[in-house]
Amino acid sequence: MERAFGLEIPSALDETCHPGRTALIVYDMQAGIVSQLATAPTVVARAQEVLRGARAGGFRVFFTRHLSLPNSIAGVTQLRRAKAWQGAEWAAATVPAFPRDSPQFQIIPELGPLPDEAIVDKITMFTSNGPQGHRGRLAHFFIASFLMASFTFATSGPSPAPS
Repeated sequence: MERAFGLEIPSALDETCHPGRTALIVYDMQAGIVSQLATAPTVVARAQEVLRGARAGGFRVFFTRHLSLPNSIAGVTQLRRAKAWQGAEWAAATVPAFPRDSPQFQIIPELGPLPDEAIVDKITMFTSNGPQGHRGRLAHFFIASFLMASFTFATSGPSPAPS
């Protein structure tokens, strides 16, 4: 590992993907999302494989869940997305897709988080940047890089609708 200007500069994958500097983020592998994937068995099997490897290698693991706010306090983005996903003409005709504590909000049991792994609930679709995003949260642990396991990298197609 090269050191310059007070920084550690990795030059090889094993220097970058070190358990002390890298975390695994299992991104939105929720029952209400995974159940809609035509390739769900393949996606789940691959995510399990990555998760087993991260755990065996001593990497920190973070799970994210997408949370839908109640419509009465939801923002414009959530309501517009709900209209599009649910084919509704009016926002008042929509229902939150992933309300807190609903079955579709839960991480799938095949990837069940362990007690020493974090679950981060989020209300935006993508949260990789900024102080409230993955990079901001992980910076507190001196995590310089992260790996992601997600259905979004394994499939493409229409956005999920509420369950």
